Amino acid sequence: MPDPRFTLALDELKPDQWRLFEKLAAEFLVDEFPALRSMAAASGDGGRDGVTFAVDGESKLVFQYSVTVDWKGKIRQTVDRLSETFPEADQLIYVTNKPIGAMADELRSDLRKSGMYLDVRDRSWFEDRENTTAARQVASAELIELVVAPLLKSRAILDSALKITSEEGRIALVHLALEDADGASERGLTKRAFEALVLAALDGTSADECKSLEEIQAHVRGLIPAGSAQQVDALVASAISRLAARRGPVKLRGSDYHISFEESVALDAKAAQYLLEEAATEVLISRVMEQVGLGDSDHRDVAGETVKNLRLLTESVIFRLGESFASAVTNGDPVPLGYEQIALEVAEMKMLLPFSSDETAELVLAVLDQPSDDARKHFRRIADAYTLFAFLRQTADVQKVLVSVFSDGDIWLDTSAVLPLIGESLIEDSSARNYTSLLRAAVDAGLKLYVTGGVLEEVERHINRSVVYANTRDWKGRIPFVYSAYVLSGRPTADFVAWADEIRGQSRPVDDVMDYLRDVFSIHRRDLTELAEAAPVALRGAVQELWRESHDRRRNSDDSWLDPATVSRLVDHDVENTVGVIQMRKTSPLSHMGYRAWWLTLDATASRLKSHLIEQLGKDAPASPVLSPDFLSQLFRLGPLRTAIEREQRVQFPLVTNISRMENIPPELIALADKIRSENAGLDERLIRRHVRDALDEVRAKSGRMASGGTLGMEREIAKRLRTNKR
Repeated sequence: MPDPRFTLALDELKPDQWRLFEKLAAEFLVDEFPALRSMAAASGDGGRDGVTFAVDGESKLVFQYSVTVDWKGKIRQTVDRLSETFPEADQLIYVTNKPIGAMADELRSDLRKSGMYLDVRDRSWFEDRENTTAARQVASAELIELVVAPLLKSRAILDSALKITSEEGRIALVHLALEDADGASERGLTKRAFEALVLAALDGTSADECKSLEEIQAHVRGLIPAGSAQQVDALVASAISRLAARRGPVKLRGSDYHISFEESVALDAKAAQYLLEEAATEVLISRVMEQVGLGDSDHRDVAGETVKNLRLLTESVIFRLGESFASAVTNGDPVPLGYEQIALEVAEMKMLLPFSSDETAELVLAVLDQPSDDARKHFRRIADAYTLFAFLRQTADVQKVLVSVFSDGDIWLDTSAVLPLIGESLIEDSSARNYTSLLRAAVDAGLKLYVTGGVLEEVERHINRSVVYANTRDWKGRIPFVYSAYVLSGRPTADFVAWADEIRGQSRPVDDVMDYLRDVFSIHRRDLTELAEAAPVALRGAVQELWRESHDRRRNSDDSWLDPATVSRLVDHDVENTVGVIQMRKTSPLSHMGYRAWWLTLDATASRLKSHLIEQLGKDAPASPVLSPDFLSQLFRLGPLRTAIEREQRVQFPLVTNISRMENIPPELIALADKIRSENAGLDERLIRRHVRDALDEVRAKSGRMASGGTLGMEREIAKRLRTNKR
């Protein structure tokens, strides 16, 4: 494994540090080319930074060292220059600190046609050879000392802890983020958290500068306002005892403590990895800005400070997610972090950004939607750290609180929570079905998933509406989500009806849908009608009012196809789920969390249920039964249920599930899909699907917010993976 500090040193090299890179490159190349002569100079070198000595004349092998970002342009410029100054040269070894890999294949092939053979030695070449010789180890260590050491000493890593005002708190948060959560899963959250807090208290200590146990305890008490001083002191003492055990990361000098040298080096390596993931996140942000149409001429300031501010804003949103999760566990009301909440966070941050609050919120959701591997690690790392920190501000014994979160329970799914499962079934790569993985994990952890007859009816009607649209295209309102997902998967529209028949037939369609959900997703039917009808009239009336208002609003906007009778049935179904689960809590035994029954929904109206019930029924109103996917995902990341789920499965859980409309594909894209499929007739079906997905992806990216309808909810989460799933 390459040392993250060395990778970070390569990544951080600036153009004016070319001499440092030249020296490093020469040290790494000399074992392979003993006759290497470096010739790089600021005044010019004729297009070559190094040659190998040749007794019989000019060498045909030349070297170019470069830290420029535009490596393609630099290579072509070098080849053109060599054709004038050293026409005999026919081999170029291009040495760079940038990651290039297979991206140079096409350029290599082009240059070969003109008689120049190109060999690229990029960042991975250095990483792979860092420890192969003593000379290379010394050279890499020198670069780390010159480039990375000052960066770490400047505390640049603390920038992420934007929401924490005190430096002590920010250092603590960083140590929580650097903790290897998956590798330490068996230690328990409280032990893990206090070991990180102790290391934070000892940050900067050495054999010459130690701290007493009392100083460490006082430091940690200042970070945790909740809990008794005696409890905190005992937990700190226990953590110190574990950390200072034989060969531990903390050393005892007399009666005082300090971080060991080995631990300091290890922490620096973790910090370097953190900063690398941070940089990868900024690359992701730049790419997403272009994809959602915010990197155009109307938003020219899209680099540098703007990208950094967007990263900090995204991390702030994740911090809010951690606070929401901790609050949900303690007050029993899990609520989602949706589009509106992110827009409020944008306004609160008051950053100078060249975008509106709505545009920025959309961008943040797009970044969290499907991050790169490194960005995903970064988001998961800070999400877990922020969540633990939020818990510690409310209670010292995190493990005890999270053990109180249910390890069993019954979850009813709303139609809005079922349709994305059907949409994700169209994704060929099963590992990319993140939402499906989340609910499969719930079943693996012992939770039971249910739907009511009303939800089954709505799902069947939705599929039927999709079939009607496929057959007639004479349509009012939004295009059904399932049909949109099907088209965006690249499949032939002519086959949609046959595909839909695999889910439900003509004779008993509702029963067929139930069989499909049971067999594929382990979802069973359990009606709540009797419980809902037996509820107090005031409760039913309050819930009915909320859902009636929501569906009437939909009918007057996007869903003009809804007739009054259909609206009434939809309201009845939502009331059955909402009130039925509330009543179920009165008749079923309590789970560890306090409630066994929950209602999983992606409908934005559900997020208003808690405040609406309090407004209508007063302080004695029942708790909201709503369970958000965000809460469930974070519970599986941190809670005791995590041990029942494979680590690879946890990694795929969505970080934020936005609540928004799911049917918003423009009709023009369906026509485009049919046109592309016709133009590619005769090709392999898999290749045709890829062409369709690529074309739809390109058009939607260019059309930006107009095509997306201004929202990035579950529809985009699924559709994006459908379009980019190339294999």
